[in-house]
Amino acid sequence: MNPLDLLTGTKDEEPLNEDEISKLKEGVHILKDKVVFDLVLSTGMDYKDLIGLRYADISITEQKIVIYDKRLKRLRAIYAPKQIFDYFKHINHSSNETPAFPFTDYMFQQIRKSWTKKCLGREVSWHVLRLTAITQAAKEGLPLELMAENSGIPPSQLFKYWKHNPEQIKKLVNGIRR
Repeated sequence: MNPLDLLTGTKDEEPLNEDEISKLKEGVHILKDKVVFDLVLSTGMDYKDLIGLRYADISITEQKIVIYDKRLKRLRAIYAPKQIFDYFKHINHSSNETPAFPFTDYMFQQIRKSWTKKCLGREVSWHVLRLTAITQAAKEGLPLELMAENSGIPPSQLFKYWKHNPEQIKKLVNGIRR
């Protein structure tokens, strides 16, 4: 057994490459679906966090989304790119209690399956989409704490996402020690 497996988990999935990210972002043309993919690919957040998200949870001026994390039993703030909030500015909603994404779990799964198959020629799991976001954030030098906050994954568990890249693990560990 590879000792690195103890630290990094057992998932063998690879993140999307730059070309695949572009194909997916450019290929999804239904606005709400596009926002779902943009949120997951830019923050690493779990699609399950989008179920029940209300307009009251979205602060356009502060460019953050507040989510009650059931696993951690606390609120967490997710910071997303400006274009996400530009989308929410232009949506008419009846009240702050209106769901931002009126989708069920099944509907989110169908959105993922259909668009990844159409744009990439294969189905891609939510895990791979989150792995892609976290890998991109690490390449950009985003602090581990912010990656953990955005994704809802505790810092100690983020390492499992880089099983395929031991150098990335070393880089993150060295960043933590500083």
